[in-house]
Amino acid sequence: MSWVDHLPLAVFLRWLRNVLSEADGTPSASRFLMLLFSMFSMMVIGWIVYYITHITDVMIIGTYLANLPLLITSLLGLIALPYGINKGSSTFSDIANMMTAAKTGKAGVVQAVEAQIEQAVASAIPASAAKPTPAVGTPGVKG
Repeated sequence: MSWVDHLPLAVFLRWLRNVLSEADGTPSASRFLMLLFSMFSMMVIGWIVYYITHITDVMIIGTYLANLPLLITSLLGLIALPYGINKGSSTFSDIANMMTAAKTGKAGVVQAVEAQIEQAVASAIPASAAKPTPAVGTPGVKG
């Protein structure tokens, strides 16, 4: 490493490249869009706060302040949208790959999926619910 690599700008640019890339180093469009939407949201909130501080009518200030949490929540949804779309599309592609593997008859894929489903169901049902017990004083299955 040269002395240029230790300058604050070089360190910041290396950090930014790592933030906007996936773990394997490929650029990530969803992370870039999240960064842009974050900057846009901070700018909108800053403009609104600046506008509120320069209003003299108390009723309008109350209206803006009452609706500010709703605006911030919707802007947070906008920020998270690219990540959700990316994760959803990768999940659907994983499901499509599993279905293709099951249709082509790759050994063990269907059995592995069924085993995972059975394990998840078994861990979700407590042991006490496995054997039904009738209420006291009612006819039903005994012991």
